[in-house]
Amino acid sequence: MWYPIQLVPDVPEQGLPFAEFYERRLGSPEAVRRRQRQVAQAADGAGLDIDLARIERFPNTARAHGLLRRVARLGEPELHEAMLERLFAAYFQRGEDIGDAATLQRLAGEVGVPPERIAGAGAGAAAELPVGRAITGVPHFMFNQRLALSGAQDADTLVATMRRAMLAPATTGSA
Repeated sequence: MWYPIQLVPDVPEQGLPFAEFYERRLGSPEAVRRRQRQVAQAADGAGLDIDLARIERFPNTARAHGLLRRVARLGEPELHEAMLERLFAAYFQRGEDIGDAATLQRLAGEVGVPPERIAGAGAGAAAELPVGRAITGVPHFMFNQRLALSGAQDADTLVATMRRAMLAPATTGSA
């Protein structure tokens, strides 16, 4: 199940330059390269093609979350899944700005979302989103409501954490 979390809610509505944002956040160009290699390796291990070099803007994702919420309310799980996959591909493969309202309308049309059913999808979206205070990275996995992992992880780490979660006490903690 997917839950909307805005990890960096203070990003301006128009987004920020991607390279500058990550260098400021991680401290150096080398730290950015290491993180991008880690993410690319995890994606490759999962059979996903990503192209971080194409991303120019770090978006404010409130509108994208609002669109997904509106699509979910249509009650068609396949359409919601298609919209989610299209958003991921737009950002991570094609470098599109998923914070831009016109881009989101176009993407919704590409997966067959009726435009009249999502009018105003981004309006007030930021106010409805929980802020990811306890979540330190994405993806964020919660196993059996007992153990959590954040960030790109290899399959062995995920499986080991799942096994630990099956044996862990009923209190929630971090892996």
